[in-house]
Amino acid sequence: MAHKATSVGTLGAVVKDNETGELLLLSNNHVFANCNRAKIRDVIIQPCKADGGLKEADAFARLERFVPLKISYSTKFNSLRYKTSDFITLFMGLRNTASFKQKYGNQVDAAVARPDNQSQISLNIPEIGSVKGVAEPVEGMQVQKYGRSTGLTRGTVKYTRMDLRVHYPDGTSVWFIDQIVTSKMSEFGDSGALLLDMQNRALGLLCGGSEHVSVFSPIQTVLDLLNISLVV
Repeated sequence: MAHKATSVGTLGAVVKDNETGELLLLSNNHVFANCNRAKIRDVIIQPCKADGGLKEADAFARLERFVPLKISYSTKFNSLRYKTSDFITLFMGLRNTASFKQKYGNQVDAAVARPDNQSQISLNIPEIGSVKGVAEPVEGMQVQKYGRSTGLTRGTVKYTRMDLRVHYPDGTSVWFIDQIVTSKMSEFGDSGALLLDMQNRALGLLCGGSEHVSVFSPIQTVLDLLNISLVV
């Protein structure tokens, strides 16, 4: 599931709009809003383009709102050369200053869409089941996620408040602050997947990864900035 102009992505969870009580679909900005390029009410398709989706013919939802990404630069480059040092870079030097973080630092990569037909959505995450609430990640915690490309994977939390940079396949480069980093749990196409502990409590939303790790935006921050709640 993804924006009509985005190749691929994952639906993380069904959530509730805190203002209207309506059910919405949660994923990344770069999945549902095409890195800020989309317009509200743009079509979200299922299956996504990489899986044969055909824009309006496969319309499943409409973009409702998103947290805008502060993009530090956007340039085309060969995604085949991704290495850990390229894909995830720690803040260093001036990048660790408050002014740099205020200008370029992102807390989340998140967006929600309104389904065209609520009867077609399920509250259960495949192979995991229903979400049982929200928890705080702890280093060493065992975790799980279900994504479009790799299905059910399990791993371990490495860091809970990491500052780093993520390069997206379209060449967009985005700095993130206070992200959750786990052992490698994902591949291209899993973006938007929900990170949970082994009691099915939500921890984060997958926004990037490398050869060795996966990166998740803290779920409580996602919920607060989008004014939504998890359906439990």
